[in-house]
Amino acid sequence: MHMIYLWRQKILFSLATVQNA
Repeated sequence: MHMIYLWRQKILFSLATVQNA
């Protein structure tokens, strides 16, 4: 299920962006 993988990656990326901001 690549959809789940991409979704999780998107969440992790979003969290990282918030921390960097």
